[in-house]
Amino acid sequence: MRPSLSFFDRLSIELPCDELDRLPSVFSLRAHPHLYDGIAMIARMYSESKFYRSETVNSFLYGWMLSWHNAVNVQHPSDYRIVRLLEYLNSRPEHGQSVEAWSRFCGLKRTYFHELFLRETGMTPKAYHHQLVMKRAAHMLVETDLSITAIAEKLGYPSIHPFSRHFSSFHGTTPSQYRLNPLHRI
Repeated sequence: MRPSLSFFDRLSIELPCDELDRLPSVFSLRAHPHLYDGIAMIARMYSESKFYRSETVNSFLYGWMLSWHNAVNVQHPSDYRIVRLLEYLNSRPEHGQSVEAWSRFCGLKRTYFHELFLRETGMTPKAYHHQLVMKRAAHMLVETDLSITAIAEKLGYPSIHPFSRHFSSFHGTTPSQYRLNPLHRI
């Protein structure tokens, strides 16, 4: 006969977690310095905290484990031509260029460039660029006092109307509502 579980034993039952089960049991942090820095920061927080130590460390540890999961499971582009283009696009998303210009930047024919970009990033070049522009727009709405029209102009839109339409479609809210509502902020 199996003994019955006490109230406290039932509270501490470990539920299965597929994401944790897929993480490797041995993992080098050498290729992921942000993970090493994160675990060092958690250790520092634990030793320096006087109040709410467990809650603070648990929250940081949860975030660290999510970062670890992403480092293990998210595919990062490996082709040097695409990596170089992504660095360029990430540094200046407001400079909209054609796919032909991007393929020339990589030294590839347009068809092969499109196929390689999709394979490396999981997105088409235009969709990737659109995502960057919309993230930059959200950042500018929150971090600057520029008008929505000025932001649209800085991001290369001819007027506020297509900008607002694209922004609303991407973020699910208008630019002015995004700026006012703290729940939508980055």
